[in-house]
Amino acid sequence: MPDARPREVTAGEQPVLFALLRETSARTGLPLPGRVVLRADSGASMARGELGLGLALLSHHTAGELAATVAHELGHGPRPGRLLALGMRLAPGLAEHLERGREASADGAALRATGRAVHLSALERASRGAALFAAFVEDEVEPLLGCGRRPDNLYDGFRAYVDELAASPAAEPGPGPALAERLAHARELPEPEGPPPAPDPRPARSLLANAERVERELSAALAAALAPGASLAPIGWLDAADQVWAPRLAEEARLVALQLAAAVGCAPTSRSALAALVRTVEGGDGPSAAAAVEPVLASLPPPRRAAASGEVLARALGALLGGALVERGWRWRAELGRPLEVSRDGAVIAPFAEALLALTDRPRLARLLAKAGTAA
Repeated sequence: MPDARPREVTAGEQPVLFALLRETSARTGLPLPGRVVLRADSGASMARGELGLGLALLSHHTAGELAATVAHELGHGPRPGRLLALGMRLAPGLAEHLERGREASADGAALRATGRAVHLSALERASRGAALFAAFVEDEVEPLLGCGRRPDNLYDGFRAYVDELAASPAAEPGPGPALAERLAHARELPEPEGPPPAPDPRPARSLLANAERVERELSAALAAALAPGASLAPIGWLDAADQVWAPRLAEEARLVALQLAAAVGCAPTSRSALAALVRTVEGGDGPSAAAAVEPVLASLPPPRRAAASGEVLARALGALLGGALVERGWRWRAELGRPLEVSRDGAVIAPFAEALLALTDRPRLARLLAKAGTAA
């Protein structure tokens, strides 16, 4: 993910956040750096006298977990790379030994600041949050940027995305081997002296003054970094379905219907083109229909053409199914973390997901026509 310009903050501007930073510094016995910046991403860093905190991290951490993360960053000693820059020659394996020592020192600082349970929770949440934020940017933000729009508050969308995936555990990213190793190491560290501080369950975002304004500023900065030079108009997440996706999907269905009308002689409507495409696929001539929709398939080598034809057919079936339902009064909706759907009177259908399943479950093809022709 490209770097977006960070935003420096001060104690005068963010007194509650800095109160937590000072308390964490006191608990660990480690000094705060001279500069604190808020970043557009989901990480935290300590480098060149600057503490960086990602807004996406603040979006899903508690205040206690944020304190553990800050303590961990403060606990890092000088990197081996800095020693090398000073002309030191390190024996083989010494760099790795120093890095392990830095991590042990950082974990120890986090334990002193918040206790083991909160530190472990912070490690897990940071790892999960980084994976979710990368997926969110790819799934939800970059498609909007490709349409010349940018979310006015990207982090509102990220919180909704995380909540939606939390309701579907199968969609959640699992812990990788690196996280498992870090958790095992943190569990083996000796307990610090004295009882751990009481957990601080406040949302980390609540520590920010003018959180909405800060999030909007860094949303614009990240969009500019992701789409350099592009002219991007802001849009609210709730407006994206009607103002962006519905017109684009309607145009996609219209173009697919026109291409099939020219190839097989059906009427150039979504319902007629859907019926013609289903008949063609059921008759075993799906590749020719795919080539009619996407002529570039003819230039691909046969093995690649076969795989690409299935993708083109699934996309065409989904666009036409959605278009056919919209012709009957349904509406597109695009909820964060969910596939594109159409809805009417409380009923919901995911056309592209249905189409993908139908290509491997041929009886389902007939049911696509039923959905388009009888849903009222």
